[in-house]
Amino acid sequence: MFIIVLSELTNVLLALNEVSNQAMSFDQYKLIEWRLQKELCRFEMKHPELEMNRFIKTLEENDLEWSMNEMHAVDVSKLNLKAVLALLVGIFCSEKCIEESQYSFFQDKKIFQCIERLKILNS
Repeated sequence: MFIIVLSELTNVLLALNEVSNQAMSFDQYKLIEWRLQKELCRFEMKHPELEMNRFIKTLEENDLEWSMNEMHAVDVSKLNLKAVLALLVGIFCSEKCIEESQYSFFQDKKIFQCIERLKILNS
């Protein structure tokens, strides 16, 4: 299953790797945000067994809350596949409640940490 995650997010991963060590412009961020969100939605529809639509429950099962402070502070290296995906969905859903919240997760590299964790889980 891990291989599926990476193969479906390949294009986004390449784009993220290109900018991960650089200062990201807002335009770059918006493009990557859109692509990642699109791929996550596509992945969610193909893999209902991961219950990404129940991300809050998955976060709670991993002793996390769906809050900005919790999501920024979480140690991604300790999360399993389902929890990493729930965190990513939670980050993208946070934009509906707090304007530009996703941008803060790009700025503090939390989204990059999630992608790196997916790579590690795959190996």
